[in-house]
Amino acid sequence: MVGRTLVGSRIQPGRFVPRTRRGRDGGGTAVRHRNQQIGLDILVAVIEEAVLRRADESFRGIMTQQITHLTQCVERPHLSVHVIPAEVSTHVGLAGPFTLALGGDGGWVGHLENQLGGTPVDKDEDVAIVIARWESVRSKALPRRQSVELMKKVITSWT
Repeated sequence: MVGRTLVGSRIQPGRFVPRTRRGRDGGGTAVRHRNQQIGLDILVAVIEEAVLRRADESFRGIMTQQITHLTQCVERPHLSVHVIPAEVSTHVGLAGPFTLALGGDGGWVGHLENQLGGTPVDKDEDVAIVIARWESVRSKALPRRQSVELMKKVITSWT
């Protein structure tokens, strides 16, 4: 998909920490943690509607496939994608992509992306800031069901 994509990297057996990889443009944020009750990693991602729509005619087929794949992925109970609608013009996520993950010890860690690579975030006070920014970004996004409906509407616009 055009934009930032999520790529996983293992830092500890049984713990999965995602990081973002820059694409040509777009925006994305993710939080992932392990759900001990069901034994699955949980991924919550937020993307902007503009990322879903930002492509020219030559990408029509691939965008349809990519967004269809996203709508199929979110049918799994441990995966969730939330879309920030186009009418939300500003949010703290525009400062750059970031990732939060719950470690094996129950503590949160973060990763901030920039054009030169990224910066790990593990100091409690810094992690608290990133968590607050996550909550702010997440609050701008649509609920799961509405996000899926919007993604399906975008697919229709591409076909």
